[in-house]
Amino acid sequence: MNLLISRISKVWASISSLGLKDKPKGLGAYALMNQISFMGGCVCLAMACVGILLDLPIYYSYLSLGLAFTVSLPLLLNYYQLFDYSRFIVAGIIPFQVCLWTVLIGGSFSEESVLTVLLFLIYIFYGDNRRQRTIFYSVLTLNYVLSTVYLIFYSPILPTVDNPYDDPFAFLVCVIWLVMVIWSFQKRIKKQQDQQDQLINELQDKNANLEKTKEELEQFTYIASHDLKSPLRTIISFLDLIKRDVQRERYDDLLSKLDFARSGAEQMNYLVTDILEYSKITNTKAHKKSMVNLQTIVDKVKFNLTDIIERKNVDLYVFDLPEFYCNETEMTVLFQNFIENGIKYNEEKTPNIFVKSKLTEDHLELQFVDNGIGIEEQYYEKIFLFFKRLHTNDHYKGTGLGLGLCKKIIDDMGGTVSIESMLNVGTTFTLLLPNVKPKEMSQAGVSTITKQENLRTVAQDS
Repeated sequence: MNLLISRISKVWASISSLGLKDKPKGLGAYALMNQISFMGGCVCLAMACVGILLDLPIYYSYLSLGLAFTVSLPLLLNYYQLFDYSRFIVAGIIPFQVCLWTVLIGGSFSEESVLTVLLFLIYIFYGDNRRQRTIFYSVLTLNYVLSTVYLIFYSPILPTVDNPYDDPFAFLVCVIWLVMVIWSFQKRIKKQQDQQDQLINELQDKNANLEKTKEELEQFTYIASHDLKSPLRTIISFLDLIKRDVQRERYDDLLSKLDFARSGAEQMNYLVTDILEYSKITNTKAHKKSMVNLQTIVDKVKFNLTDIIERKNVDLYVFDLPEFYCNETEMTVLFQNFIENGIKYNEEKTPNIFVKSKLTEDHLELQFVDNGIGIEEQYYEKIFLFFKRLHTNDHYKGTGLGLGLCKKIIDDMGGTVSIESMLNVGTTFTLLLPNVKPKEMSQAGVSTITKQENLRTVAQDS
């Protein structure tokens, strides 16, 4: 039964959309025309067949077939997208033919119901053109009045034919059509409501993201401006001292003061570089994702960090890394920051950095292990805040922006990051990133929350 209903629905949908595929939504009214045209044609054919079975005069069947052809003609015209012609036939030709049939055989085939439906269709198809609508209303009314007046004073041109089934046919069609219209209307309303709810949810999510971005930007702007002013003041101050000493021809402390000024300039350079990196990442959503060989990412990072790797005699151990669907820029930032942090915050004669990975159907697990100075547990969350540092520039140069960028990237990907560390032993950063394949990208927005919950569970288990 369900299969039969499904097939009937498909056939009905095909009839309704005849000639209307890939057309503007405004042509939905012509789907209604297709429905009425199809049902009206079927009824007229049925009346012709009934006329033959009941041995009614042959002209009754001929008239029924002629009306069936006229009523069905809009289907053919709509198929070829001749919509102006099809609505002219409905509004002008069919009313005339119905009234002519009334004059010929005396009516009594629910012509009033048919003309009422045509009146309704004229309003739909010419609602935006008052002049044309008025003309067709007048023509329809005139046809009906003239045919009615004719029958008052004269007999039908042909002998009156009484088909006992024409009224039930017309009534049944009106009922079916009414049910179809109500069902279609309710379905359309539900679809619009679902789309509206979806748009509201998307708007709420975007507003929440916008508010979060606004707060991050305000915090970022304030801290960045503050951190830029500090080294700038240092540079200006020591340049003033240098100028004064040169004017007094005192050169004893000149080199040390130049070193302080240079240190301030270096700090500003670090900060400007990190700000540019932050700007690049915040706009990275415009970049396309692709299958990236993570080994090439490591090679790029090793090249970028060649100076510090050689200077500190670093041993970098990289195990087999897979291909992963991601944004190459974001992944480079992740690898470079975690590897560079493992080298920078390391007092060993030979810093050891291990990069491990494990790819499953659901997620990619990345581990960055070092033998550095370690992190106290109370600072695990603080290190991922923008511009929050645990050490001064006297000990370790930097701005405190790198791990904040990493955390933002991981959050945007729907992943998680966890830390295991012991002071003077080393630190392990574990990243769990959703393994979203290209064909699943359309569903990523829907499943992000679920994936995050799953990743948290995996992180806790590990």
